[in-house]
Amino acid sequence: MNSNNYIVFDVETGGLDPFKSHITQIGMIALSPDLKVIGTYESMIGQYAGLNKYDAKALKVTGFTLAQIEDSPSALYVFQEVLDFIKLYIPKTKSDYPILVGQNVEFDMGFLTVFFDHFKHDLRDYVFNTYIDTLALSKLKFALDKSVSQYNLTALSNKFHISLTEAHSALPDVEATAEIFIQMAHLLRVNEKPNSEKSLNPRSNYFQI
Repeated sequence: MNSNNYIVFDVETGGLDPFKSHITQIGMIALSPDLKVIGTYESMIGQYAGLNKYDAKALKVTGFTLAQIEDSPSALYVFQEVLDFIKLYIPKTKSDYPILVGQNVEFDMGFLTVFFDHFKHDLRDYVFNTYIDTLALSKLKFALDKSVSQYNLTALSNKFHISLTEAHSALPDVEATAEIFIQMAHLLRVNEKPNSEKSLNPRSNYFQI
């Protein structure tokens, strides 16, 4: 019986390199093991670690202005809130730590890791040692579906009939990603037990060439 909670998250950033640009906004949704929403968090983030490079394309995508970023809560304040949010969903054993989930999550993980590092914390001390990427899950699900040629959040939202009203804003992106994850998880959580004897039989048709 799985007792891991899930934390679906998304970050908006000032650029593509976590060592040159900082997170400008973060959104998180916590899900229980049975995939019920049990918490949400969103905040803009002020500068940290002297990272002040802003890519014009990144700002255009998010729609944020420099004035908005400068008026954001301090990075230290937001970091503590993010840490407290994650801690809410940590059970007693490390094997049951919350599992991070995201769309193309490798990008977001890089920024979140640097964010934690700046405040002398190791992200791995608070979350499960691997994460789930809805992009990879979707490529697995739709590998043979010729109608699917793109796997970005907008395309997947359309495929799953999910409303995405403010793309590239942290919480709306997280809400869409969480719904994609929930739908994918329900597809995986079938009650039918696989026929392991047939699957592992080298004479099975599964292995005929």
